[in-house]
Amino acid sequence: MSPQGGLVWRNGDLNTLETTIRLRMKDLQEGALQALAESVNEGSTVMHNVIEDSVTPTGEERARRGAGVPGRIDTQAMYNDVHSGASDEGNGLLVGTLGWQRDPEGYYAKQEYGSGKIAPMHALLQGFITAREVLTIRLTRLARGKK
Repeated sequence: MSPQGGLVWRNGDLNTLETTIRLRMKDLQEGALQALAESVNEGSTVMHNVIEDSVTPTGEERARRGAGVPGRIDTQAMYNDVHSGASDEGNGLLVGTLGWQRDPEGYYAKQEYGSGKIAPMHALLQGFITAREVLTIRLTRLARGKK
């Protein structure tokens, strides 16, 4: 492999070239899966931070009473239900997931998008944007043969 991450083939036979290409493809796919997993994990960290930092009047009142924090963390359910993961589905398909595993009675959606007196927190949106940005950086580096 060349220093730039490409292939170098000199006076070799086609079997050697084919093996080199297959190994490079395997390395790229494994690297892409790792990049995807790390990126959606960063997205879930952003979601957790937004949930903690999104102050509401209810949360402020709860904190004043000494019954919790001003962020959107009361029962911990919305915070703990944040999930991220990456999987190799075969045939070159990698799947990344980010978000809540469940949403009891649409409660998380109301918190995410806002509803009536509830200001939107956009935790999922901010997590997705972060995951997409860092994934783009990681995949670009991977394609260029950089760590």
